[in-house]
Amino acid sequence: MIKRLKKPQLLIALLVVGVTAAVVAFGTRSSHAASTQLPTAEVRRGDFIEYLSIRGEIKAEQSVTLTAPSAAGDLQILKLAKTGDQVKVSDVVVQFDPTTLQRTLEQKRTDLASADAEIRQQEAQEHMGEEQRLTDSLAAKYNVESARLEASKAEILSEIDGEKNKLALASSQEKLHEAETKLDSGRLGSAANIAQKQKKRDKALYDVHLAEHQIAALTLRAPNNGVVAVLTNNRASVFGGSAPDFREGDRAWPGAAIVEIPDLTSIRFEARIDESDRGRLKSGQTATVHVDAVPDADFDARVQDITTTANSIFRMAPHQELRNGSSHRSHQLAC
Repeated sequence: MIKRLKKPQLLIALLVVGVTAAVVAFGTRSSHAASTQLPTAEVRRGDFIEYLSIRGEIKAEQSVTLTAPSAAGDLQILKLAKTGDQVKVSDVVVQFDPTTLQRTLEQKRTDLASADAEIRQQEAQEHMGEEQRLTDSLAAKYNVESARLEASKAEILSEIDGEKNKLALASSQEKLHEAETKLDSGRLGSAANIAQKQKKRDKALYDVHLAEHQIAALTLRAPNNGVVAVLTNNRASVFGGSAPDFREGDRAWPGAAIVEIPDLTSIRFEARIDESDRGRLKSGQTATVHVDAVPDADFDARVQDITTTANSIFRMAPHQELRNGSSHRSHQLAC
């Protein structure tokens, strides 16, 4: 038996069916549109590569620093290579003004020549004295022999004359002893005088060699092939400003570092890394180094070592006091 619906109930039933059909159609269309717009990708198993970007400084493994000589008087730079110049072994890199030392060298050479002349003069005087003392010694020996001969005639002479001859012989022997003593002492004195002049000459020769060495030290040559890097002249800095590099005409001080010549056959990259990134690095990892001065090329590298100790670095924002600054610990990385 079919129950007939009343007219109001029929309208409500038709409205519910229509709304349900509209919701189903809208949901189907939205689901279809969403499924076609979502991107898809193929999932594959592999290594996860993570990149860590840090900034640091490139240095040479070995570098030679040329310094001003320690004892060379006035040090004014007369010639100086420029930063970036290619140099080879024994090339002149720094030349100091040798004018003052050259005058000193000429004076020392004059003193040496004077000392040589004094030695020759002393030797001539001692030779003349030696000849005179030899003559006196020979004359004394002759007198002794003559007196001995006269004394031997005592048997045929009177007693008084015999005694006189004996006394003359004794006197001649005494004079001979004095002459021989003077000869020996004269030789010792002559050797002492010449040795004294020789010491003066040796001192003058040492001064000449010292001046020559000091002049040679005014020329700084490259000990190896490399590129010149002129260092800063800290004594020429103005208060509050950065120090300029050394240049020709500047005056240096003993031991001042003028030029650095790095060996570019072995390059080292050093950087500081945050302690939070320390666990992401280890020795032996490959790296890529990008140099700002060479923007078109990248260089392959390998992590050589990471320091085991951390350094505290304090940083503060501009216009803040130090007590408000933040700090962190970092490690040293070398590639």
